[in-house]
Amino acid sequence: MAGSHKLFILQLHNLLPIFIVVFGIWSSWDNPKTLTEAMEEEVGRRELSTDNNPGFISIDCGVDEDYLNNKTGIYYKSDKDFINTGENRKILSRYGGNELWREDDTLRSFAEGKRNCYTLKLEQGQNNYYAIRASFLYGNYDGKDKIPRFDLYLGADRWTTVELSLNLPKFYEILYFFSADTEYLCLVNTGSGIPFISTLELRPSKYPFYDGINHVALHRWVYDLGFDSNGTARYRDDVYDRIWHLRRFPGSVPIGTALNVSTQGSNGIPVEVLRTAIKPDNSFSLNYSRSDSSDSQYHLLLHFAEVEDVAQNQLREFSIYVNGLKISERIRLQYLNSTSVSTGNGTIRGDINITLDATPESDLPPILNAMEFYEVLHFSSSATDQFDGTFFFFFFSSSIDS
Repeated sequence: MAGSHKLFILQLHNLLPIFIVVFGIWSSWDNPKTLTEAMEEEVGRRELSTDNNPGFISIDCGVDEDYLNNKTGIYYKSDKDFINTGENRKILSRYGGNELWREDDTLRSFAEGKRNCYTLKLEQGQNNYYAIRASFLYGNYDGKDKIPRFDLYLGADRWTTVELSLNLPKFYEILYFFSADTEYLCLVNTGSGIPFISTLELRPSKYPFYDGINHVALHRWVYDLGFDSNGTARYRDDVYDRIWHLRRFPGSVPIGTALNVSTQGSNGIPVEVLRTAIKPDNSFSLNYSRSDSSDSQYHLLLHFAEVEDVAQNQLREFSIYVNGLKISERIRLQYLNSTSVSTGNGTIRGDINITLDATPESDLPPILNAMEFYEVLHFSSSATDQFDGTFFFFFFSSSIDS
């Protein structure tokens, strides 16, 4: 997908003006300090050009020179001129070499200091959503065959614990509402190995679905359900550079088309994702279940496009149920046109059970092309808004090939 098209320059209209991001880093925080004190120690500021991918900030940590990834069309900046702590390293060659994910072949490790923080300073970033994606590939870069485990913070609050495998890249992504122009992303040594980072990316995310969700931050799972053999979709197929994971429901079969699908009703879903779908194998009901013992809250977004040229005397009609509750009227799809259905401002709590049931009048089973999950977690505080006591964000982590 992303690597199969000719290189072209994609202008992102109606997103955000060109902005500047400045990254600073500090270390040796053996004693806790306030973010104000941290800012006073900030060093190594640098302005980053975003002319190659308007609105994108893409940092390949540990690389020596800036470069264009010809497979994705994303221009990556080196961090060498604005980071004065940490060490550039390369993973072992047998774990890298994938041109599509070239940025994961290098990394910056932080053997010194308990806490190393990047300053994310966005010009005109205030009151806008950005996807912040931190990527990691250990690849036995230190020859120890000992995978580190460390914490990732956003501002003063722990975002997650970074847990990795030896040879699979993994990223953690937060869709965050910047209430000010500055936030801090920190790697914290917890005594279980040296923290490191392979790539740090920011993407403006003016996505229509977010207009109806009033949370400070959003994290997501995005699944391409009827995938073909071309691989994972991202930019340039997806103007927002979401990384679409390949997934298929148990008891389902793939269907697809080589024709273009209209994306007008799909909330910006890539054509490559909408061209394929799944349908139930030998039944008229499509089901998906996800267990959650933590009683988390979720938003859900389902994407549909008719990819089969259905005969005029046949009808595909179905209803959508989530945890037994009907969330839509009867769905009828038009050939090569798309539509999306969401849970709106409401959330699902705990286990998720999705059922697409054909109506009694339907001649054909339901189909589903793609879906997005957003999990709501609670943030206790934020450096960018000291007046709000509780923050919400969606949390997502994934291996690249999951």
